[in-house]
Amino acid sequence: SHLPQGVNDILLERDGMAWLATENGPVKTRLSRNGEKIALVNHILPQWNYKNRAQGDRRIDYIKKAADGTIYFSDLVRVFVLKEDRIELLHTITNNRDPILSLFPISASKIFFHSVKTEIHKIENGMHTNIPHKILYRPGVNDNAEGIWHIGTFGLYLFHPQTATASRFINIQEEGVDGATPMIKD
Repeated sequence: SHLPQGVNDILLERDGMAWLATENGPVKTRLSRNGEKIALVNHILPQWNYKNRAQGDRRIDYIKKAADGTIYFSDLVRVFVLKEDRIELLHTITNNRDPILSLFPISASKIFFHSVKTEIHKIENGMHTNIPHKILYRPGVNDNAEGIWHIGTFGLYLFHPQTATASRFINIQEEGVDGATPMIKD
């Protein structure tokens, strides 16, 4: 294929299937165990309506799965959800200088995502809201509740989806780290 074959994110299923965020769109395929090459372009979801668009419009950067099995994916400015026989565009960021950095899907009706400038976004039942840092960060609140460590623009947050707050914050900029994306808290 003359189309780019790059993979930007991988979501592995227990049954051996893999969801891939690729340069040409979302892909679902069984990964080869015998070294056989896979032409990713042949496995793009049939519902993906951007196949014949410019490369920047086809590209998917992130793919994640909610606890209820709902698949979400995004490029740097758009968030999509897979709904059985169709792909639905949930939100588009209008400022290209505010790219999406991560997805936190909760359920079929709720997803959080992080972008560079506006930090945490929530889409619930189709409604989008921003959660700015001054509202997001609540030291000690819900500290014992289940949370997700994630890298934000200013540092690491222990984010609690139930309350849309972060109870802990580690300022990585003070540690001399700039522009980190993957990080593990030990």
